[in-house]
Amino acid sequence: MHRFFVDSSTINGNSFSSTDKDLCHQISKVLKMRAGKLVILCDNTEHEYQAQWVTVSRSVCEAEITKTTHVLDISSAKAIHLYVPPLKNQARWELILEKCTEIGIASYTPLLTDRTEVESLRKPERLERIIKEAAEQSGRTKLPTINPPMTLEECLANEGANLIASLEENSQTIPKTLSTMNTEHSIINLYIGPVGDFTPEELENTSEHNFYSISLGKQILRTETAAIVAAVLCL
Repeated sequence: MHRFFVDSSTINGNSFSSTDKDLCHQISKVLKMRAGKLVILCDNTEHEYQAQWVTVSRSVCEAEITKTTHVLDISSAKAIHLYVPPLKNQARWELILEKCTEIGIASYTPLLTDRTEVESLRKPERLERIIKEAAEQSGRTKLPTINPPMTLEECLANEGANLIASLEENSQTIPKTLSTMNTEHSIINLYIGPVGDFTPEELENTSEHNFYSISLGKQILRTETAAIVAAVLCL
C-alpha cells in the first residue's frame, strides 16, 4: 500500500483534501491512481491514516479516512542525532540522508570542524524531498529534521550520549561503548569526522567533555560509509 506524508492541515476529521501540485501530479500521473484505491497517509505526528481515494486529478486529491492508528516512529524509542560535515560532493551527503532515514535517524546536523570542506548544504528543498521519500518507503511515521550547521565547540553542551568516531587506537567499538554506559541513553549524538578526521586538539577537547571515542574498524571509511555504518551499530 502506497504511503504519503501530507500536511496536517489537509486532514479534517475523516476527510483528506489537498491541492498540492506535486502531490497531485505524483498520485494522478506518476502512480496513475484512481478513485477507490487504498493508501496510507501520515501527517508527521506518528499517526497512520488508512484512506480511500474519492477524487484524483492533477488539481485536487480527496480521500475518505477509514482507519486511524497511532504508530510510534523508530526514532521515538532511541533518538539518534547524526552530525556530519558538509561535503564538496553533496550527492554523498544525499546518500547519507536517504539511507540513514531508512535506518531510523532522528535528525541531521551539518558539522563544522577545522577540516570541514564546505560550510553549508545546498538545495534544501531537494534534501527535504529525499528524506520524505525515504521515510515513506521505509514505513516511518515521523520525518527526520535537518538542523542549521553547528561547530564542534557548540556541540560540547549537547545532552545525551555523545559518540565521536575516531581513528585513534584507544577508541572502542560502538557495541562495547554502549554496553559500558552506566545508564541506557534514549538520546545518542553521533559525530562523524571530515576528510582527514578530527584534529588531535578537537578530540582532546571532546574527551574533556565526556565524549565517547568510538572505532568503526581498522579500515578508513569514507564519510558517507562511516555515517551509515555507525547509525546501524547504534540501533
